[in-house]
Amino acid sequence: MPRIGLGTSGLNKTHKDFIVKAVVEGGYRHIDTASEYGNEQMIGDAIEEIEEKGISRNDLYITTKLWMTDHRTPMRSLKKSLERLRISYVDQYLIHWPINQFNNETGKYHRHPVYKVWAGMEECVAKNYAKSIGVSNFNFQSLADLSTHARMSPT
Repeated sequence: MPRIGLGTSGLNKTHKDFIVKAVVEGGYRHIDTASEYGNEQMIGDAIEEIEEKGISRNDLYITTKLWMTDHRTPMRSLKKSLERLRISYVDQYLIHWPINQFNNETGKYHRHPVYKVWAGMEECVAKNYAKSIGVSNFNFQSLADLSTHARMSPT
């Protein structure tokens, strides 16, 4: 994993040339995106142009993230991300947030245990859609809960 990554939160289609330049001229090799950012299609366009300029996909490290509305379907969500990015795998797939999705209509949270989300993430690695998995925005308690339940519970 490269030491420095190019975060893409807040970037849109007008920033494609910036991303290409950052990789080709600036030497960035890690591109960090997420389904929630709404820019995976543009990142896919940038990756295509980067490859045309002679930098192989194998030389890039691509991270994307699973949004909380998709906790029940990590594999399906990753496949959609891969389609938008137009690549066959990501180097890193992260659970973006440990929290459950709030339903504004019912005023309740859709509860889905994070250890079950993790099991879905592991399936993404087993199917070679992600080389590695991890978490983002987890505090100590969230990590402890995940660790305890993942060890104790079967998928």
